[in-house]
Amino acid sequence: MKIKRNVEEVLKTAGITINGTSKFDPQVYDERLWGNVLQGGLIALGEGYMDKLWDVEDVADFVYRLQKANVNWEKLLSAGLLLFVLKSRLLNLQKGARAYKVGQEHYDLGNDLYQLMLDKRMVYTSAYWKDAQNLDEAQVAKFELICRKLDLKAGQRILDIGCGWGGFMKYASETYGVTCVGISVSKEQTALAKEVCAGLPITFEVIDYQKYQPEQKFDHIVSIEMFEAVGRKNFRTYMKKVNGWLKDDGVFLLQTILSTSKAPGADPWIFLNACGQTHATSA
Repeated sequence: MKIKRNVEEVLKTAGITINGTSKFDPQVYDERLWGNVLQGGLIALGEGYMDKLWDVEDVADFVYRLQKANVNWEKLLSAGLLLFVLKSRLLNLQKGARAYKVGQEHYDLGNDLYQLMLDKRMVYTSAYWKDAQNLDEAQVAKFELICRKLDLKAGQRILDIGCGWGGFMKYASETYGVTCVGISVSKEQTALAKEVCAGLPITFEVIDYQKYQPEQKFDHIVSIEMFEAVGRKNFRTYMKKVNGWLKDDGVFLLQTILSTSKAPGADPWIFLNACGQTHATSA
């Protein structure tokens, strides 16, 4: 099967052998995997892993070797994925009602899911591990680093674009005495964030940044790993909005995930995307 040969060729560049003897060599248990990959591309490869069509003893090393070798995943793109890439280049997929799609399909799945997997502050962004011993400490260290970079002062007014469950705003308000406004496209996140931040000078609004119109400018603006959902066709619009909302002497801090890959679109298998093809800034 051609798709199997393509996969073998791609993996060979990373020193990986299908059904090989190394811990990082994937073991294929069901030949249906190849037909699935032909139709669904990399996301089918990831789903095949979850469905036990294949497995690997050391998945971390497997992903690391793929990243280190800078493998050419475009050889595996299915017609469906190629169509998505073409659409992303020709259309603005993050505009209008589409802008709320990430909130509805991802964050509105239910807060109970995220409460099981995140730290106690419900922070769903990269932590800062320089001196931290655990995830809770690393997320607080990240918040503290952001606050120091912004040079927060009591009484200042801060906007958090894509505020999640309000973790940063809660920390900044309690620690530095600032007032915060958070905007998000997720109703579920915002509902829980209001509970978490009750009693603090923090307000929320469920709205896409493209439609947001603040009554006054902010001393500082922060956006912590929301920029990935903006879409490159909207980068200029996004920055113009931020510039218009910020006071002349204010500071805008952007924490985002970047990729060294030259692939035309994001890897649809989020496991590979998070573990292998991206790196995160530390604010």
